[in-house]
Amino acid sequence: MDTIIFDIYDIAITAAAVAAAIIVIAWTARRTLLVARKASEEIPEIPDEKLPPLSIVVYTANDSENLTNFIPAVMAQDYPSFEVVVVDASVNEYTKDVLLRFSLDYPNLYHTFIPRGTENLSRKKLAIMLGLKAANHDYVLLTTSSAIPASNKWLRGMAAGFAQGKDVVIGYSHIDYAADTYPGKRMRAFDTVMDSVQYLSYALRGRTYRADGNSLAYRKQLFFDNKGFHSNLNLHFGDDDLFIREITTPDNTAVCISRDAQPVVHDDDIKLLHHSMKMRYGFTFRYIHTWAKYSSGAVSLLCWLLPTLAACAFPIGGIEATVGAGVPLLATWGAQMVLWRKACKALGTRPITLTAPFLALARPFYNLRYKFIIKKNKKSNFTWQRRKNK
Repeated sequence: MDTIIFDIYDIAITAAAVAAAIIVIAWTARRTLLVARKASEEIPEIPDEKLPPLSIVVYTANDSENLTNFIPAVMAQDYPSFEVVVVDASVNEYTKDVLLRFSLDYPNLYHTFIPRGTENLSRKKLAIMLGLKAANHDYVLLTTSSAIPASNKWLRGMAAGFAQGKDVVIGYSHIDYAADTYPGKRMRAFDTVMDSVQYLSYALRGRTYRADGNSLAYRKQLFFDNKGFHSNLNLHFGDDDLFIREITTPDNTAVCISRDAQPVVHDDDIKLLHHSMKMRYGFTFRYIHTWAKYSSGAVSLLCWLLPTLAACAFPIGGIEATVGAGVPLLATWGAQMVLWRKACKALGTRPITLTAPFLALARPFYNLRYKFIIKKNKKSNFTWQRRKNK
């Protein structure tokens, strides 16, 4: 009788471990390989006459150093017709001096500024609205001065979607994580790549819920037809997720994440930049209804189930159960190392291999910590009008 009971334990533990391993590996492979394949694609060769004129709307705020590098890089783009509209939200005069100097060299460079006294509004959204109104072309590409183009093919890659009849093009930029020297740098890089794989894979399957504000393009008329950010003006953020959720459909959206079309984001403090991104997207994600929320959570639970089964296998079922749970666990960890390294390479971030399974186990607690921080500071996400009404 005891032998039968132990056999049942062995079978149950092995079956649970195998099932969990299959789900985790399949979930990870489906998303990482989809994104990796798309990133490896070459930018399509499209005749100049089929490429629409572009307006590049650039948001900058006290970032004269990056702006000095950004303007020559964007002006060197291999694109037939485009203009650059810089919206300056700086509080110092350095940025204005940079813009005035470059305006003498580039006749297609224009700039405007956010008026003083608008500190209690969403300055990013206000900058986008001002930039779109100043833009002369219907097709606009939104970015920031810290996102330096990786090649002179960036505009061609993003505009290829417009040439194919799309109204929205989801791009991708990656942070210069090589400059991150603070403790926790691997967790920050892995967290970013896992987050990016999640939203990009959904966009590639026609279920867009987020974009990258450093490389995002759409028809200007689409913005005004949607009444701009009317549904989330009470929030400081949401310009590249809540708004994008409203205007995208499976038929009107293209994705461009080719390596030559990935701007590199430079910042003096990568740790602080990553923290700001976590706070921003973590807050607005509560307003987005998508299966992505639940699928990633379920997979995180299964990632923890595998080592738990392996740890409990020997005391409960002996050597057979230990092997039955241990082999799927090792297979899952091996697959995670390979797949996440491939994703890191595709998305231009710090390569992560051996630590990938353990970072995947730690990430739910990392996100939980940010949920508490976001909840504690949630009022800072609302504009002045919303806080006043409260």
